[in-house]
Amino acid sequence: MHGIKLITQMVFLLLYFITPHPTEAAPEPRVYRDISFTDDTLGGFFRELKQPTFSIEFDAMEASPSDSESGAIEWDDKYETPDQSGKALISSKGYEIIDGPYKGIFVSAEEVEMMECVVQRETGGSIEHRRIIAQVILNRVADPHFPNTVEAVLTAPRQFSTISNYYTKKRPPDDTTKQAVYEVLTGTCGFNSGGALYFYDPRYAAANLANWFETDLEFVFEFESHRFFK
Repeated sequence: MHGIKLITQMVFLLLYFITPHPTEAAPEPRVYRDISFTDDTLGGFFRELKQPTFSIEFDAMEASPSDSESGAIEWDDKYETPDQSGKALISSKGYEIIDGPYKGIFVSAEEVEMMECVVQRETGGSIEHRRIIAQVILNRVADPHFPNTVEAVLTAPRQFSTISNYYTKKRPPDDTTKQAVYEVLTGTCGFNSGGALYFYDPRYAAANLANWFETDLEFVFEFESHRFFK
């Protein structure tokens, strides 16, 4: 009896090994798509695309998947279109001067406010006086011997101490100052600074500083309370 049981077990094992068994299919590899270049808003949209490889400018853009079934993508351009006034293109970002002696200079919205605060602090005189001060600032930006942005010019050490008015707002720019700066930036006024790069008020300047202006620089003209040099 014991021998028959042993033979039965051997036959069973033999049949098990020679009988084909279905094999489990290997799992398909998971495809990971790199969407690290998108933000959270666009990320969800790109996860649904069958073709994840694109070369697209993302600044101020938004996907509009109106034709996603065919694989095409339409984009809504949300860049602000600037308005032209005089010789400048104006947008919420600032002024891009496109003609005149300051052609190629960009003045950001923050820098416009800086200019207004400095002009307001430098003089409470006529609008022409304020225009000239604003022009001196831009003359420096345009001159290769000075920094090439309004902010850098106005915050340079020992130059425009009146930039403090931008931070304290002790003398907020009035309508006349704002109009003067606007006219200079748009080139809708005369350019009457004579290329001046420096100015001082003899009533307040120390003797040694006044002497430096008068002996080391080229005098251009005097207007109201200021003497201008280059």
